[in-house]
Amino acid sequence: TATVAVSLDIEKAFDTTWFEGLILKLRNFGYPRTLCSIAYQFLKDRTFQVRVHDKLSETFRVSAGVPQGSKLGPKLYNIYTVDAPAPPDGKVKRLCYADDLLIYTHSRIASTASRRLNSYLARLGEYFTKWKIKINANKIVAIALAMRHPLKYPEDLDLRFGNERIPIQDSMKYLGVHFTPKMNFVKHVSETRKKVIGQSKYLHNALRHSNLLSPQIKTLCYKQLLRPIIAYAFPIYSCMSSSQMEKLRILERKTLRRCINYERRLDGTHHPVKYLYEQANTPRLDDFLISIGLRYLDRIRDTENQLVRNSCLLNPQLVERLRIKPPQYLENFRDIDDDVIPLYNRGFRDPAYRVYL
Repeated sequence: TATVAVSLDIEKAFDTTWFEGLILKLRNFGYPRTLCSIAYQFLKDRTFQVRVHDKLSETFRVSAGVPQGSKLGPKLYNIYTVDAPAPPDGKVKRLCYADDLLIYTHSRIASTASRRLNSYLARLGEYFTKWKIKINANKIVAIALAMRHPLKYPEDLDLRFGNERIPIQDSMKYLGVHFTPKMNFVKHVSETRKKVIGQSKYLHNALRHSNLLSPQIKTLCYKQLLRPIIAYAFPIYSCMSSSQMEKLRILERKTLRRCINYERRLDGTHHPVKYLYEQANTPRLDDFLISIGLRYLDRIRDTENQLVRNSCLLNPQLVERLRIKPPQYLENFRDIDDDVIPLYNRGFRDPAYRVYL
């Protein structure tokens, strides 16, 4: 069964929240009048000015929006959009994180998927118009995910929002992760590498000159500034192939060599890669990613949020039904660090972790 997904882009979501509509919803939801009054005082009579060098503009009044960077801002926006119409049945599903909205449905026939999604998109359009929420029609994209069974009659996939036709693209970015029809995350790994290389250019001079910073400081820069870019959303794209993981490992090795001024060959002798990591005092990238991934699952098990605990990651029935195999790069391990071996073995023995691995 194929999955057809549509990503909606809310234009300037936090900056265009309707003040009066938000206060009305607070009252309709039964919040105390004192709390509604606090929210109103927090939002009303906000002003701003623009300074360019020594010139200061006149004062402008903020007529809409919740303050970004404040603690109340995201909560007020969630209250403002919490009553968005839910899908009419279980055949269409919705994912929403702040102003990032994704709807999807499962079907093997394109016309069926189009009918379901268009019906729900029409309801969302009416809701957005009523509450003055503007959707950027130029940034709405759709994708057909079909790992095993392709979508039948793809030419019949006609999705529309209002009067605009939604383009079907080969990739979709949602919450920083790039999805493609085959779900192999080649696109995501490629974009991650580009981002790391782009960020490392800002550190080029500091990493290149050996007398500017000590090797320990350079390595710390890699761990704090570059490695988190790779580790972001790893539980999602952990099923990548061994070739994709090797691309990330090569990128890490190049960066570490610059950090500690380490050459592959010294005095005509080739030094194994493990000596590089020993000198840098840094765990290998795939070892590090496995560790944080399994710790992530430990936190899921210990959470008090029942919705998270009931997620598919911890569903043994789903594991047995899908019979998911571990990624190639885990099967091809030859030199796992001793600290990671217990985590690695536990991942294959515990059915709940097998979905992740």
